[in-house]
Amino acid sequence: MKVVATHDGHFHADEVFAVAIMRLIYPKVCYVRTREPELYKKADVRIDIGGRYDPRSGDFDHHQIGRAGMRPNGIPYASSGLVWKQFGKRLAHNRVVRDRIDERVIQGIDAGDNGVSSFTVRSARPYTLFEVIDSFNEEWVRGRMTQEAAFRDALAFACGLLAREIRAAEYYVKSRSVLMALIRIAKRSGSRFIVLRDYKIPWQEVVIEKSDLLYVVYPGSSRRDWRVRVVPMSMNGFRSRATLPMAWAGLKGQALARVTGVGDAVFCHTGRFIAGAESRQGAIRLAEIAVQSLEKRR
Repeated sequence: MKVVATHDGHFHADEVFAVAIMRLIYPKVCYVRTREPELYKKADVRIDIGGRYDPRSGDFDHHQIGRAGMRPNGIPYASSGLVWKQFGKRLAHNRVVRDRIDERVIQGIDAGDNGVSSFTVRSARPYTLFEVIDSFNEEWVRGRMTQEAAFRDALAFACGLLAREIRAAEYYVKSRSVLMALIRIAKRSGSRFIVLRDYKIPWQEVVIEKSDLLYVVYPGSSRRDWRVRVVPMSMNGFRSRATLPMAWAGLKGQALARVTGVGDAVFCHTGRFIAGAESRQGAIRLAEIAVQSLEKRR
């Protein structure tokens, strides 16, 4: 792979991330930004330009009549999705990882480029990657740098983000088996919480989808304390399956220790979704008390 071509002028997230995918696979690949057919036809791969989608010839455009297909969920493919579908396996060998990157990163970009809303809460529209990349255009529109320099900055950002997301997805896949084992143990024992050894384990998605657990106990990021966290009802909201006891709300240190009977209790958030203790055993005891409190109220 030697040269990738895309259009010049105002750039968008779909071609920036498509070129980023190629750059991560082929670090020495060059790119040319042009709308001149005699120039882009010489490239090995054409992205978001040329009016054709054919992986065999290296064409990944979606602007032609009929476009380039859509996913089962209704989100049409843009150039980033087409390139990821073709080349993603060279960056992520695991299919689950590839699908996760498509869902977390690529689909939102493709939706934005095709004018399709991927959000259901229209009154609180999130700030999207499509808009993040568009903000780089302002640097040359306002005359603070050249257009090509702005594109290079956007490309560097996209490469870094995509590489991090791939690593995160790979870690998610590795962590899932650990979480499923803990969930099975909790189910057999009748426990309503699990205890993690590593604060970095991305537990929310698996615990929400695969269990009826109420709490998760895990070490704090400083490793000097332990936390008890209420399990959310979904990944996209703030409602939780349970709360911590009302009497704990907003208490810290000795005040919380007196109420709970846990000598090393540290704090409980006023929202009653998280509390902490200095030790693992202290946090486990807080979780046990929280479960008992819920059972008494039922």
